[in-house]
Amino acid sequence: MLPVNDAFVSVVVPVYNVESFLEECLESLLNQTYTNYEIIAVNDGSTDGSLRILNAFAASEPRLKIINQENAGLSAARNRGIEAAKGKYILFVDSDDLVVPEMIMTIASGFEQSDSEVVTFSYSRFMETPENRKFEVISKNLKAKEYPSMEYFKLVLEIPTIQWIPAWTYAFNLEFLRTNNLRFKKGLLHEDVEFFPRMVTKASSITVMSSVLYNYRIRSGSITTSLSKLEQSLSDQFFIIESLDKLCRSIDNPLKKNLLQKYVSLRVRVLTNKCMELSSENVDGIYKELKRFVARNRKQKQLLKKDFYYNYLESKNNRRLRLFKENLFKWPRRIYKFKIKPWVNK
Repeated sequence: MLPVNDAFVSVVVPVYNVESFLEECLESLLNQTYTNYEIIAVNDGSTDGSLRILNAFAASEPRLKIINQENAGLSAARNRGIEAAKGKYILFVDSDDLVVPEMIMTIASGFEQSDSEVVTFSYSRFMETPENRKFEVISKNLKAKEYPSMEYFKLVLEIPTIQWIPAWTYAFNLEFLRTNNLRFKKGLLHEDVEFFPRMVTKASSITVMSSVLYNYRIRSGSITTSLSKLEQSLSDQFFIIESLDKLCRSIDNPLKKNLLQKYVSLRVRVLTNKCMELSSENVDGIYKELKRFVARNRKQKQLLKKDFYYNYLESKNNRRLRLFKENLFKWPRRIYKFKIKPWVNK
């Protein structure tokens, strides 16, 4: 491990109406074995007691810095933290989650012992109520080492996205984010889905650490579980698919382009399944747009499994044309098999 007080680290914590969880989150961040770090809490227009809790901690803790802004969303709060950060390395922690005492020490060591711009690690998830606080470890199941970024991208495309998409499972060299203008898209749900591929295609290498460093709290009413935001969620996911498809077209590197196209294909499958789960006028409209997107995108049709495409994404007109062609070309084979071939064999 690194000696204490080597590299300065910035921890960005977006805060919005989390008074029930914020104190425990801050305590876990302040109870670190590493001491040379700052916590940048971006109060995103909270209307509950979150700011009061932040002020109470800041009164006795100089490492905690508070930034107040009008409510602008998680992405805007993270971006504000990036601009204010002074560390060599930066990581993001959601204000209702918890981290282990060795988190910053382990991350700093990962950076200092490699040439990577990005370090990633395992996490666990748990229910919000104390009586149900059972931790389930979520691991990427990758060997702990430094990977070329495209090798890492290729490997994680084979595992469930929940394990490698969230931004809080990564830490970054701050200069890497700033030099490449890597920021989170404002106003989006699932901003991490849009951020990850832009980040990984800019990085040269990513160091994987096997340690479980982060504890993700599952709670009702959050962005990821609120039914009221489901339609916006689907609309935003379609926007992300279109945006990343445009990014694909701008990339010249064949390997990066191919992996990014596979990522888009994965998001198409995820969104299709989500659309199939809910029926409403807005969702039906998104589903139709998704079908049109795939219909005019030859590469995506190639990447999608045929049965998935035929069952869920093929338009009625394309289906009619495909069936017509299939039946049309069957007749010459049938005529040959039943009439010409028997005559030839006599």
